[in-house]
Amino acid sequence: MLAKRGTSRFYAGAANFATVLLQAVGYTAPNDRISRLNTSTEAHHHRVNPRAIAMMLGMAMCFVVLETTAKWLSRSYPVPMVVWFRSAVHVGLMVVLFGPVMGTRLVRTSQPAGQLARATLMLGSTLCNFGAISFLPLAEVKAISFISPLFVSILAVWLLKERVRGIHADDVHASRTCRSSPAGRTRRCSCCW
Repeated sequence: MLAKRGTSRFYAGAANFATVLLQAVGYTAPNDRISRLNTSTEAHHHRVNPRAIAMMLGMAMCFVVLETTAKWLSRSYPVPMVVWFRSAVHVGLMVVLFGPVMGTRLVRTSQPAGQLARATLMLGSTLCNFGAISFLPLAEVKAISFISPLFVSILAVWLLKERVRGIHADDVHASRTCRSSPAGRTRRCSCCW
């Protein structure tokens, strides 16, 4: 029972932290939405997963450190050497951390061509990213990289044959209803999480 209480406190604390971060970046939500994030039981009910939020924040920090060190190292070393070292450290960590548990499953694959293509694309994107970082300010590189979701959406339609739903007049009307009338708040719409 004690573990459950501690876990509930963790979720409530993470939800509060996420709420503060959302408000700090200028996100405005109806007051009832913000107050719902503050309790762990309701956070689970509405599928707000504090662990996922913590992981995303951790991922963002890792990228900040990675790109900042790449910028700093690219002043003294050629970009391909920085990329090579990043990849070598990555492979070393994978072998040390997962090798004892996974054994040969760590390198075995049923789709070697797909893995090779993905590895090649990852190498190309890292070279381009670190190359851009070495010439441009980090803020500009990040601003330009925000275009990538548009490219992902285009490729999802073209390659994966997925449907990308746009914003429709019904969504706008539902969001106005949701924010303005108490009865509309229970309806699921585009403004609800």
